[in-house]
Amino acid sequence: MKAIYSALEKILQTKPLTEEPLSRHTSFRVGGPAEIFVKPQTTKEMVEIWETCRIHDIPLTLLGDGTNVLVSDAGLKGVVVSTNQMNAIALCENHCIRAQAGARLSKVAETACKAGLAGFEFASGIPGTVGGAVYMNAGAYGHDIGEFCKSVTLLTGGAGHVIGTVFGVMTLASVTQIFITAGLTKPWWQQIFVGAMFCFFVLFQSVVLLRRRRRILNA
Repeated sequence: MKAIYSALEKILQTKPLTEEPLSRHTSFRVGGPAEIFVKPQTTKEMVEIWETCRIHDIPLTLLGDGTNVLVSDAGLKGVVVSTNQMNAIALCENHCIRAQAGARLSKVAETACKAGLAGFEFASGIPGTVGGAVYMNAGAYGHDIGEFCKSVTLLTGGAGHVIGTVFGVMTLASVTQIFITAGLTKPWWQQIFVGAMFCFFVLFQSVVLLRRRRRILNA
């Protein structure tokens, strides 16, 4: 593993860790050591980590915020990649927010609220990050991520890896459908989510829609 460690050290802004206890990175505080543990800060670093693991035939495991994850006391072989440092959130035009895979859902909801955008309040209490939430189409209180997800940016692995954006996700209920719609032939476990874009109602519009729904229900 010395060769892979040296290669990753040259790629990353932060030093790779060896035999890092994963109990430090899971909400249940359980989990043995990761052979190598890294925290990329950019999409470029993520691409280079994946390519390095592919060249050296080393297993790669992704870990977001570590919520609702159980890791064996035996730990994990290969490279464990934490996306926590890939957590940028940016307001975009047309009432949209772009968030990296490691951004916490609660932070996305908070950003939307401060910008006067509504609909994503249900996500404020869901633990975890954008990557895991999009992957499993997380939801609560009668709503889910798919209602607001306009596009997903992903890295599709192997030689000739590609970073692409899949649009029109709002009507899709699962990540499998996203891949089918995009014409991706690789199985889901060979994809890495880099980020997503969410679109919302402005607060005034959401209040009007809620009132209309109530009138319909009471009619």
